[in-house]
Amino acid sequence: MCNIKELPAIPGLTKKDVNVNGDKVHMRDKVKWIKVSTFGSYQYKHLFDEDEPWKTVQLVRHNFGSPLAPDDIVHISVIPVTQHAVNKSKILDIIQQLQYIPAVFHNYYKNVIERVDDE
Repeated sequence: MCNIKELPAIPGLTKKDVNVNGDKVHMRDKVKWIKVSTFGSYQYKHLFDEDEPWKTVQLVRHNFGSPLAPDDIVHISVIPVTQHAVNKSKILDIIQQLQYIPAVFHNYYKNVIERVDDE
């Protein structure tokens, strides 16, 4: 987990709440899946569905000059794990619901369960 509130501090980036089609991004309420393939943009989906097309949000200002060199990029801070720990009752819920979660996502949830068991 990263602190994305720091993104506007990187030269050439801007905070965006609309995608490239002009549609508002409802990050908290509707976005379920995010991927970052290239610096300066991210893609998202509203469903955990392979068939849903990715929607793109461009974070680089259009009037910004050349692409940033890797040395120019400010490192985004990582949020410590303790700030988003999962309590035992949630883990029990995950274990019960795992049968309904697509198998492609099982490793993620099993890692969350293992991390809590190690604490």
